[in-house]
Parts: sequence; C-alpha cells; structure tokens
Amino acid sequence: KESGSSLLNIINDILDLSKIEEGKLQLEQTTLNIKSIVQEVTALLTFNAKKKNLNLECKVNPDIPQLLKGDSTRIRQIFMNLIGNAIKFTETGTITLEIKSALKVKTGYKISAIVKDTGIGMDLEAQNRLFVPFNQADASIARRFGGTGLGLYITKGLCNLMGGDISVTSVQGKGSTFSFTFLLMCPLASDLNKKESSTESDSLPYPIKTIIAEDNKVNQTVLREVLRKGGVVECAIAENGLEVLELLKKDAYELILMDGTMPEMDGIETTRQIRSVLKNEEIIIIGVTAHAMKEDKDKFIHAGMNGYVTKPIKKTALYAEILRCLEQSKNSPTVPT
Repeated sequence: KESGSSLLNIINDILDLSKIEEGKLQLEQTTLNIKSIVQEVTALLTFNAKKKNLNLECKVNPDIPQLLKGDSTRIRQIFMNLIGNAIKFTETGTITLEIKSALKVKTGYKISAIVKDTGIGMDLEAQNRLFVPFNQADASIARRFGGTGLGLYITKGLCNLMGGDISVTSVQGKGSTFSFTFLLMCPLASDLNKKESSTESDSLPYPIKTIIAEDNKVNQTVLREVLRKGGVVECAIAENGLEVLELLKKDAYELILMDGTMPEMDGIETTRQIRSVLKNEEIIIIGVTAHAMKEDKDKFIHAGMNGYVTKPIKKTALYAEILRCLEQSKNSPTVPT
C-alpha cells in the first residue's frame, strides 16, 4: 500500500511539473480565508508531527485581511509541501508556519509567510540546488528520507505562478527557514455578497448512513470526525473498491465518500461498478480527491459520481456538497436504465 501511495505521489508530482513548465496550470480565483486554510492544513498534518513527537505551530498576523481571492487548493499545496518536508527532515523540536504580513499592492495583497523547522538543515551548496527538479540536498538524504526531489521545485513554480517567490536560509544541524510570498486579489463586492448569501451549515439534516471509502488511516479519521460533528454516527470503512461493493451487497447505504485512488479497485471503477453492475442509481457518491484540475473532476462525474470535494477536507465544503447532492437527488428522480 505504501509503495502504491509513493508511486501515486510521484505521478502527481510529475503531472504538476509538466503543467507548470508548459504553462498549462490554471489558477482558480475564489474567495478564501487564509486563517482557515492554515488551520485546516495544521489539523491535517498534526497527526504526522505527533508521530515524531514534534510540535506543529501556526501563527497568522491579525492584520491579514479576512477575505481575499485566489486559488485555495494551490495555497494548501504550498503549505502542505513545506510543512510535510519540515516534518520529514526534523527529528526533535518545533515546526512553525507563520503568515507574517500582507503588503497592499495595486491589484491586491502580497502575502509573506515562512515555514521554520529545527531539523537537519543544509550547507550553502545544498541550498543553491534545492529548487532544481529531481534534486535533493545530497544522495544520502534521498536514500534515508525518500521523495521525488520535485516538491520544492513545484512549490517554487506555484509561488511564481501566483506572483511571488520562495527562498531558504539554513544552518546545518540547526534547521531551515523557507520564506515565500504569493499574491492574492481583493474580492469584489459581488464576491462578498455571494459569500455572505451562500448556505453554510454546521450540521447535516439527519444521520446519513455512510461508507467512507479511503485507504489512508489519517484521512479515514478526519472524514469520520467531520461527519460525526454533522450528526452522522453510523459510518462503515472500506479501504478499497472491492470492500465497498461487498458492503453494498450486505446492507443499504445512502452516501459514499469515495477516494479516487485506492488499491485493488479505485474510486472511478468502483463507481462504474455500483451504477452498471449493482444497478444502484439511488446512492449518493461524492468523490474525495487531492486533484483539483477540471479534467480530474470531469472524470468523477462522468463515472457516475454525484459530486466531489478536494482534500484537505473542509467541513463546510463537505456539508455543502452533501446537501447539494441530497437536494439534487430529491428533485431529480432517477430514470431507470
């Protein structure tokens, strides 16, 4: 399972790399809250930090505007790449993500942030080649810690794409500090009105009998906790598509949160089997994916899913999508095939 996950990470990194280098990576522009994104990423990665007895801290300057406009998925990716690296290369101490300032510019705000660790650090020669693709500080680090050597290059590409940059200062044996910037737009009045009028619920309408189809233990825990807060107490866990099909043969469920990439049978093929082989058109299937590209989302819908949410999971986004799918299902009775 770990080998499959590592291979998937490599494939995703290469896909991001090719899109960045070919200028095909499109940024979404939606209203976002930087503090919420920081909290979500910190909550998701705290588990990994605690496994190594590390402290993970986050700080957001209170002067940062509450609502800005940009690509929240790519900002999360930057945060997760940098914090994930810090956890990997730190054995003791603390990792800090700090959003330091928001400089007002003509089109919006230039956000300045750092990720600081007390890890192994690196010499100047290693720092100079750190943002080169397929490179790590040295060969021994690649052997000891693994990885593709693409994460920081992709992170730099994303910062550049968002009008910013990234740099590093480091002392071998004492730790590293990654300083980075990215530009966010000021939301229009129409964006703010839309945000205020949008339906955000802190609960679900009733306890929905749910299958969580996810092979990652951390993601299972996150999804189960998010659903529990919404009033869902009955959740079955399936670690691959074959287990999903077996659960559906034994009992009736109303909702599946379907990871796109699972061993044995992935989420897309499982959805096809549910719709075409089990002839189950009633159950709501929501894809849960780390991929935010339009073509990835289209594959989910084409396979027969009712909707999708992106990782890391945001409670309000998940609840809104579940409510939307429930309403759509109620208003659009299934046509027999």
